[in-house]
Amino acid sequence: MSTSDFRSRYLMIALVMWCGVAARAQNPSCDPSSDAGCASAAQVGKDVQQALLNANATGLSALQLRKAVLTLETSGTTTNGININFLIFTLKHQTKKGDTITQQITWGALPKPAGVGAPEKLKEVLARAIATAAQVAGGVTTLPLTEATITIKFVVDKDNSGSVSYKIMGINLGPSIDFDKVSTNTLAVTFSK
Repeated sequence: MSTSDFRSRYLMIALVMWCGVAARAQNPSCDPSSDAGCASAAQVGKDVQQALLNANATGLSALQLRKAVLTLETSGTTTNGININFLIFTLKHQTKKGDTITQQITWGALPKPAGVGAPEKLKEVLARAIATAAQVAGGVTTLPLTEATITIKFVVDKDNSGSVSYKIMGINLGPSIDFDKVSTNTLAVTFSK
């Protein structure tokens, strides 16, 4: 048997074994297709990006969104050293979270919007929090504003129908949250004139 045949067979066996491990390594307490207490990091990233666009459409109190940094605390199923799934634990997660991994996504500047809207009209809680932060930063007029960075901490909630929503810590998050069972995610938004 040649070396290339041996490598091909070894690779095939390793691939079959990995697929078998992946199929068996489903975490029963965190099933993304049900209401079992998790949400995908990709979905949260898309929702935050849409919230930034929606908040920017309000005019951001004549400020420009210079930079946004999203930090997600995620966890996954690990079997034989192979990470199978990375999922954000939600508000309803019942078991303690295992080892977590932090992912960070940075977006650049959004163009300064022409229109001016009211943050209160935004339906999404993250978009409203971003627009309200800009309103607070833009309201400081006694000193020249060069840059303002606001950090918004949030947790993810997934209802029985599978829809994902966000709870801002300090605003609409109750005091009975066990932080050993949920991920604390942050969105740091930087505004400038």
